[in-house]
Amino acid sequence: MAQPGGGGYLLAGKDGGVFALCSATYYGSLPGSNISANNIVGITSTPDGKGYYLVSSNGTVYPFGDAVSYGTLPKLGVTVSNIVSIVPTATGAGYWLIGSDGGVF
Repeated sequence: MAQPGGGGYLLAGKDGGVFALCSATYYGSLPGSNISANNIVGITSTPDGKGYYLVSSNGTVYPFGDAVSYGTLPKLGVTVSNIVSIVPTATGAGYWLIGSDGGVF
């Protein structure tokens, strides 16, 4: 995921490990927070680049930095296993979770 303004990018491992490259800033990771996962499928930056979200295939969202959690699918009672991406709103006041079947939450 490229950072706003360019110059850096973020990579996420399946375990939630985050790699901040070039000018991207590291704000934490799941292993560093003692959270065990093996189904992380996406990472996206907040609009100001001072945080990021990790998302798992079941729709659990993990915020870091200035990212704010607006909910996760499991806490809403939604059961899925096909989330493939997370996209922040332009204002940063939310995000969309994208399923492999084209579903949007």
